[in-house]
Amino acid sequence: MTVSIKRWEPENVIFWLSRGRGIARRNLWLSIFSLHLNFNIWMMWSMVVVNLPAVGFLISGQQQFLLVSIPPLVGALMRLIYSWAWSWVGGGLWLGLSTLFLLLPAWGVGRVVQDIASPFWQLLLVAALCGIGGGASA
Repeated sequence: MTVSIKRWEPENVIFWLSRGRGIARRNLWLSIFSLHLNFNIWMMWSMVVVNLPAVGFLISGQQQFLLVSIPPLVGALMRLIYSWAWSWVGGGLWLGLSTLFLLLPAWGVGRVVQDIASPFWQLLLVAALCGIGGGASA
């Protein structure tokens, strides 16, 4: 179901009191929730990587540094795509889709940390997926 705003006159006091304030409040809360998830996914990986050796992963300090540096790089690149996607898809639909994309890194982290025999390329892939959160905050 797609909801589009056919009339938007926030400067009109009657419109604002009857409909506008409710629409703006709904959009604000949905945006806050989405941005909260975006930043959590983006930053979560840094905390996970620091604790990987404590649970048995055999990774060097250089590998840890690489794993922590991948999400900001991917997030920066994703910002370009995400900033254009709003105009292609539409603001509300894109907010929903981009928030759903965050299930990929959340699932990936949950899966990869459960097996200390996970190959390094899987850790790199999950690190890149966590960058989606950075791109989604564009």
